[in-house]
Amino acid sequence: RISADDSPQINLFPIPIQNETLNINIQTSKNSLFYVSISNLMGQIVYNSTFSNIAPLSSHQINVDFLPKGVYAIEIQNNELCFKKNIRFLK
Repeated sequence: RISADDSPQINLFPIPIQNETLNINIQTSKNSLFYVSISNLMGQIVYNSTFSNIAPLSSHQINVDFLPKGVYAIEIQNNELCFKKNIRFLK
């Protein structure tokens, strides 16, 4: 979770991921376009997408069923922030 003054708050769950869905909740004071990428430990991007966030709260789901068990890095960014987190997939 990230927050600072007027910055968007991002919550990822469940961590570790134990099924095929990663949930992303973003709370922000204004509408925004977000870019999401997931990369493996070798730095290869295995998922890339964009979505619109409607203030004050938007929920998004990413189907990650195609990814094998392991550790991945997720990056979520817009004009105001760049959020990075390592996430673990247990299947």
